[in-house]
Amino acid sequence: MPADKINSKLHKSETHPQPINVQTVTMAKDKPSQFHSEESKRSNGLVILSQHDTDRQKLFWYLTIFKSVACLAAILLMMRFVGYNGPRERLIARHPKTKAILLWNADRDSAMWEYFQCGCVLTNKRDYAGGPIHAVVFNADRNFSLDGLIQINRTPGFLAVFAAKNPLSMAHNPLLEHGESVFNFTMTYRSDSNVVWTNYFFTAIPQKDSPPNSRSKQLGKTELDLRLQAKTRFVFYMVYEVNEYSLRESLYLQELRNYLELDAFITCHGYQDCSQYKFMLIFEPSECPDYVHPQIYEALAHYVVPVVVGGGNITNLVPPGSYINSAEFETPELLAQHLEDVAAEPLLYERFFNWHSTYRIHKNIHPYCALCRQMQYWQHRSQPGEFLHWWTGYQCPNHTNADLTNKDISVQFQNNFNYHSHWNR
Repeated sequence: MPADKINSKLHKSETHPQPINVQTVTMAKDKPSQFHSEESKRSNGLVILSQHDTDRQKLFWYLTIFKSVACLAAILLMMRFVGYNGPRERLIARHPKTKAILLWNADRDSAMWEYFQCGCVLTNKRDYAGGPIHAVVFNADRNFSLDGLIQINRTPGFLAVFAAKNPLSMAHNPLLEHGESVFNFTMTYRSDSNVVWTNYFFTAIPQKDSPPNSRSKQLGKTELDLRLQAKTRFVFYMVYEVNEYSLRESLYLQELRNYLELDAFITCHGYQDCSQYKFMLIFEPSECPDYVHPQIYEALAHYVVPVVVGGGNITNLVPPGSYINSAEFETPELLAQHLEDVAAEPLLYERFFNWHSTYRIHKNIHPYCALCRQMQYWQHRSQPGEFLHWWTGYQCPNHTNADLTNKDISVQFQNNFNYHSHWNR
């Protein structure tokens, strides 16, 4: 605003003195050098003190974090070089019957380790010094070589365990690469394995412990209701690699996108919560008997209904009425319509969870416990050709040229397989 436009009219208080009431304060001694009021000094002192305290507080937290990290590093180093193996080796010395299991081709990036699991020592140290090795586990889901096996300190009747969780159609033929006489024990998803190995397993709930009107059953029903009410999303699938092996499932997915809005996840762990979805699409290229895709277990554990596209017959491997089989629908469009109909009917959707009153699902957090228990009383001596018969007598086809978008997929389910369930461990 220009200077000539400024209103310079004086306020009344400027022309007529106004009475001001000031509270008198008697000072013991007044110093002539005090140019500022005591209130001002106290105010400035508080500001300076506050800034100083903030800096000290920051420094204190930095030092605390540094000390915590240093202490943690020292503890880890002590465990690694002093206390980690020492107590275990002394325990082994006191219990000479403790059996050792060597994981032959564990993760190569992991450091050397050993620990107890269900009464056995589990290690990836090929130079294990706690005694002879009683079992060597060869994971067929990874590449491995038998080079160096002869140098291992092992018992005369040690178990050479052929282990696999993935479809055996994806594994390299061990008969061609390693010879049939090497393996004398099996640990796979197959029901005829010496030990059945899966990520999850089921156990039956004793009906005498859960009568129809029991309080436990009522609490379980309340928990189920809360989980189903929390679902706000429709359907998703896990991202997978598209190649010749999974081509037919990819074509089915492409067709299904014309009728459904699909979400894609990389994992169901961490911040990605899959339990908010009602359905999970699971694509399985193999038709291996006894094989259950790990994502089926994941869906059931997260209270999500699995929708299986492809795969073999899992009728006797998971609770009945717990999943939807795409083979029961002639086209992807009919499957999409069925999912929408089920989602729109709460009572119809809830039927897929009736199995919770009969079975429980458990994560297999100690996969080698079953092997350890078997080793305690295992007396069987493998006969020549036994592994050869086990391997060659199993048919695990992959139909990469089949069209899942029409009725051709239902042909594989016309036969009734008689599989033994491996629920109870």
